Amino acid sequence: MANNGQSENQAFLDGIRGAAALYVLVAHCTIWGGSRIKLLDPKIAVDVFMVLSGYLMMYLANMRVTVEPPGTLAFAKRFWIRRFFRIAPVYYIILATAFVLLNAIKTGYGILQSQAPERWLNTVYDMNGSIGQKLQLTLANLATHISFAFGLLPKYCNSAPLPDWSIGLEMQFYAVFPLILYMGKRFGLLKTLVGLFGCEVVAKLLIKHYFGSLASLYPEPSLLLIKIHFFLIGMLIANAVFHNRKNPVLAGIYMLFGLLFSIVTSFPVVLLAALIFLLATGLDPQARRLSKPNAILGGMLGNALTKFMADVSYGVYLVHGFFISIFGGWLYSQPFTAGWSPLHRLAWLLTVTLIGAYGVSYLLHIGVERPGINLGRSILSRFKAKNYNEKNPLIT
Repeated sequence: MANNGQSENQAFLDGIRGAAALYVLVAHCTIWGGSRIKLLDPKIAVDVFMVLSGYLMMYLANMRVTVEPPGTLAFAKRFWIRRFFRIAPVYYIILATAFVLLNAIKTGYGILQSQAPERWLNTVYDMNGSIGQKLQLTLANLATHISFAFGLLPKYCNSAPLPDWSIGLEMQFYAVFPLILYMGKRFGLLKTLVGLFGCEVVAKLLIKHYFGSLASLYPEPSLLLIKIHFFLIGMLIANAVFHNRKNPVLAGIYMLFGLLFSIVTSFPVVLLAALIFLLATGLDPQARRLSKPNAILGGMLGNALTKFMADVSYGVYLVHGFFISIFGGWLYSQPFTAGWSPLHRLAWLLTVTLIGAYGVSYLLHIGVERPGINLGRSILSRFKAKNYNEKNPLIT
């Protein structure tokens, strides 16, 4: 990790994050709406979120290195407070709403599945299968979600009517991120990240050996140890960006490992890794401005619309299922829609879900998310930040 005093414009990340949330919504509408339109697995968008999370956490750690030294307890405390109040307030409200509306959500998904029951047989989403039994409001289920421990436990990793398995992953990553930086400080960051990648490979091999497949143990891939390489890719790219000007050789090594980790994942992640690096390092050192291609693409990804989409992306990701299940279940059960074409019904489902999810998410953003972030900042303000005077505070 190195803070070279760079001031790259990170606004392009808004477009990527906003597009990923929109893609999840559209893909889920097409799947649950019974459309024959074949889109890529919406879990690819979750992979994008994880890469962005790893990148941003590493980028921000570099930016704050002189006042929040990595590898210290003070860093860990400030980091955990900041992330908890960014994630938890909105999540808790949506989680409570999901359990209040649990029966309506289960009924709606059941109606949607009945339109093409063969598509859902032997899947983890079949309401007549194990998922229907898991979606219960019990004290244990609620406690695992309030504590964010549900992602660690196979029984509870998909036991809420939300796509929150990835939120569990995020919280696990946040829990260990300060430890990763501490290990990086002590043993070298690149060695640490490569070692963690090796741990993931071994963990997957052991799970497959003893359980037959990852899905047989974790119906949703909610355990950090089997998905950590996505976060590592983001961290590697962030360090490549920060080393790019003063140490291009080291930057190239970081980027090479980032691409290698991406290649074993999927081609879209390779493209994402390259895109982030190119846009983040697109500042012309002579003219002190973005090169023309970067300026055009950066402008497309970083503007008022994409900022709005990014601001509400967290809420959109969590609440869109309410509209798909409840409104979709009602719509598809109405006699007057029986003669509609699949695309006609999908268009209505998509329209209502888009308007509803983005409208509710905007209200959550201004009414819950922002106040939650400000509360976290208020708590942090009580802790005095100390200037870090160590000769070489950076993780390389």
